Amino acid sequence: MMVVGTDVTKYGYHDIRALKPFCIDSREHPNPTYQMNVAFQEVDSVKLTKNRSISYFVPNNISLLLSNSKKALQCAEKMHKDTISKSYDEGELRSEKLWENCTLISDYIELVQTAIVFGYTALEAFANISIPSDFVHYKDKPKQGIQESYNKEGIERWLSLSDKFKSLLPEIYSCKQLPQRLFTKFKNLEKLRNSIIHQKSIESTDFMYDYFKADVLECIKAPEEIITYFQNNNTISTTAQYEALLVWPWIEGDAAYPVTKDPTPILNWVVDMKSPHMRKRLESKSVVAE
Repeated sequence: MMVVGTDVTKYGYHDIRALKPFCIDSREHPNPTYQMNVAFQEVDSVKLTKNRSISYFVPNNISLLLSNSKKALQCAEKMHKDTISKSYDEGELRSEKLWENCTLISDYIELVQTAIVFGYTALEAFANISIPSDFVHYKDKPKQGIQESYNKEGIERWLSLSDKFKSLLPEIYSCKQLPQRLFTKFKNLEKLRNSIIHQKSIESTDFMYDYFKADVLECIKAPEEIITYFQNNNTISTTAQYEALLVWPWIEGDAAYPVTKDPTPILNWVVDMKSPHMRKRLESKSVVAE
């Protein structure tokens, strides 16, 4: 972790794909030792060669997935508007023109499928990180027999994504169910994703015709809209949910981030004295002391 601010109200992100900060405002803590107003940002590094590495603020995987989906969708929409909608068959079909169209349509389909798969995967990741580690889900008790229950691992493995968004996440975040409009867009997105991942016949490409419909491009925007809904309607503020909020993705136009008044989580942090930036700080202090 690195301190990136000494006033949590003035924190500002520089890249929407980064993790949200770990912010503590415990100025009202009864023990002066624990009083602070600090924003931390998680740091990681990857070894490039034996003697070289690169350090960086850790990106949010859900944000990366959403970003991939959004960029691909924007390119697909532009291609559809500027090129495909103005391209149509005229006169006799020639081999050269068909090859040209093949490249155009293939590029477009790649973009649409990228947007679909990455967007759906972002929703899968968001649903799973939303489940607290100690959460238990109970299925409706049957008239006869034993009531089934699932822990976090069981939920992630056995409950469908539809069930997670329809009933589980509203329970976790203590909010109303997704509006029918959003749930319908999600189901349409899921159908598109399944037609790619679980293609029944390799010879059939009929499902690709849908990619040229305006309402299909619109339903690919569902992931960001659904995540925004739960962010805006969440009413839970437990420690477990605070941890979940930290891995929520930044959403365009939404600069909100969680702030805790409890300094307890950082008391067990360990400073890596061998890290390059700590060595540099210690060396600079040594020079000043001399």
